Amino acid sequence: MPKDGKKIAIGAGIAGILGLLYALTRKAKAAPPPPPPPGLANLYGKVTDSQTGAAIPNVLVSLDGIQVYTDSGGNYALTNLDIRAYSIIFQKGGYNTMSQSITLSEGNNQLNVAMTPIYVPPAVANLYGVVTDAQTGYALQGVKVTIAGLTTYTDANGNYGFTGLTPGSYTITFTKTGYETLVR
Repeated sequence: MPKDGKKIAIGAGIAGILGLLYALTRKAKAAPPPPPPPGLANLYGKVTDSQTGAAIPNVLVSLDGIQVYTDSGGNYALTNLDIRAYSIIFQKGGYNTMSQSITLSEGNNQLNVAMTPIYVPPAVANLYGVVTDAQTGYALQGVKVTIAGLTTYTDANGNYGFTGLTPGSYTITFTKTGYETLVR
C-alpha cells in the first residue's frame, strides 16, 4: 500500500494485459457466424500467409460468383447458402491464387486457408568499366576500385566489374599510386 494510504487497483489491469498476451500468442481462428436457417449453410474461415502465419486482409473470396473480401483479421463469411458442391477461389496480389471444390453441409462450415506468397527475386545491378590514363588513353592495370564496401582491381586491360549490386546511387572510388584519387 502506498504511503498516503490509498489503495491501487491493479487486478483489472493485469487481467487485461494477460488477456491481450493470450490473444497475441495464440493462433487466432475465425469466429463462426450465427447458425443459418434450417436447410442452409454458412461458410467461414481465416486466410493467412503460409510463411508468416499472419492474417491477410482484402483477399477476394469467390464462391461460384458470390464474392466477399477478408476483413483486417483475414476473416471471411458467406452465409445462407444452398447445401451443395461449390468451387471456391482465393485471390490477392502478391500471392498464388488458390482454388478448390467444397461441398457444404447444413449449418456452419469452416475453411481456413494459408496462401503462398509469390517469390519476387530482388533486383540486381552489375557495374563494369575500363580505367584509362587521362593523358595517354592507355588502360591502367592495378587500379583499386571501391564501391559500397566492395573492392576490386583493374586487370591488364584496365577492366573492372561488380555484380549483384542493389540498384541505386553509389559512390565509387578509384585509387592508384602515382595518380590522383578519383571519387564519383
